[in-house]
Amino acid sequence: MQSSKRLCFIAFHVLEQKLKNQKPDQNLLNEIPNESCPLFVTYHKNEDDLRGCIGNLGGLNLRTGIPEYAIIAAMQDPRFDPISVSELPTLSVAVSLLVNYQPVDALDWEVGKHGILINYKGKSGTYLPEVALEQNWDQKTTLQQLLLKAGVRVKLTDEVIKEIKCTRYESSKETISWAEYEQMKK
Repeated sequence: MQSSKRLCFIAFHVLEQKLKNQKPDQNLLNEIPNESCPLFVTYHKNEDDLRGCIGNLGGLNLRTGIPEYAIIAAMQDPRFDPISVSELPTLSVAVSLLVNYQPVDALDWEVGKHGILINYKGKSGTYLPEVALEQNWDQKTTLQQLLLKAGVRVKLTDEVIKEIKCTRYESSKETISWAEYEQMKK
């Protein structure tokens, strides 16, 4: 399963239509593969500032999941105010399709290559493959930060590492800017 700039274009189209109180073009939506896959939609402002990122690890039908999460990531990420129409020219959107899930030991993954999903005593969290790389984190720092994200306040010790259930995965990710979206509309 591969992401594409076209899927990003459709995500931007859905958001633009929502902000303008219009319906998205059904022909565009029908271009989305009728397949299931875990996915994330991510918005950045001015290339670097996270503006929204929400996804689903359970696997969704892409034809409904991409439009749904294009709106959820833009409007319902609890860390941010909803995206406004005036912000659109400053945004980029990424669509990440998550593949190759493998249960592994908590340190059996590569920074920048794998995303990880952890579970520790019933609390779970995930980081996409690019997060640790963007933050310049090593594996142990990533695990500590992911425990905090999951609401677990423990020091990362060798014993804690042994108790973490970890699944690694890879991401097929594409990104376009609003300017690219505008060009693709022509």
